[in-house]
Amino acid sequence: MLYDGSIIGLSFRANTAKTAGTASFGAFIATAASGISVVWDTGKFRDFRTFAPGTFTFKAGDDVGPRLTTDSAFTPITVDVGVRLFVTFVSS
Repeated sequence: MLYDGSIIGLSFRANTAKTAGTASFGAFIATAASGISVVWDTGKFRDFRTFAPGTFTFKAGDDVGPRLTTDSAFTPITVDVGVRLFVTFVSS
C-alpha cells in the first residue's frame, strides 16, 4: 500500500454457490495472516464482513491482499470468484 491505513471490509461474490467442503477468505498483511476471516457457507455465493478502522492496520509499503483457503472436499471444482478488500488510509 502507498500509505498507512487499515482494512475495513472484505467481500466475495462467486458465479455459483459452494456445495461441499470448507472455504474461507482472509487477508494477509506483509505476508502474515491478519486474523480476518469470512467463511463461505454451503449454498451461498456471496458474503461480506466489516471491521472498525484501526483494527487490522498496515504500514506504507506493506503488501496487502486476500487469500482463499479450502479443504480437499471443496466443490464446485471450477468457480469464478471476485474478492474485494476495502481499506481506509491514515491522513498524514
